[in-house]
Order: sequence, then C-alpha cells, then structure tokens
Amino acid sequence: MTGKILFFGRLADAFSAERAFPATQPDSILLSELIDQLAETDEQRDLLRREDIRVAVDQEMVAINTDPHITTEQEIAFLPPMSGG
Repeated sequence: MTGKILFFGRLADAFSAERAFPATQPDSILLSELIDQLAETDEQRDLLRREDIRVAVDQEMVAINTDPHITTEQEIAFLPPMSGG
C-alpha cells in the first residue's frame, strides 16, 4: 500500500487536494522534512508551518512541533483551522 498526502480547505487551494509521496522519498522521514519537500515556495512552507494548521497521521492528530517520523505507507492530512456556526 502506498500512502498519500491530503490537503483540506484553503490548503487544497494552495496545493492539490491529494498528492502522492515524492518518488525520491525515503521510506521514513520527519514531518518537517516532508513539509520542506512539499512546499514549492516560501509562502507554501509558511502556510504549512502555521500554528493553527493541524496534521493527522493515519487519521490521528499529531503535534507538528513533535516532528514525528512518518513513512510512505501512511496517510498524512493537513487541516486548516475549523470554523463553526
């Protein structure tokens, strides 16, 4: 099984809604390294590193500041802040 990278809300506008891991991706990488690889511009990198952006690994929330190891077999989802009404 190959993992995937998902972007929701305004992040899907800045990136594509779904991406595969880069072909040159090692089997395991730090989340911060993946963010650097995904961002094509400084603006995109800053957007993914914002404090209000949430990340889920295999549908479980993780803290970006813990910089977890992820693998190419996992699903990584970047979620913008939620608003309700």
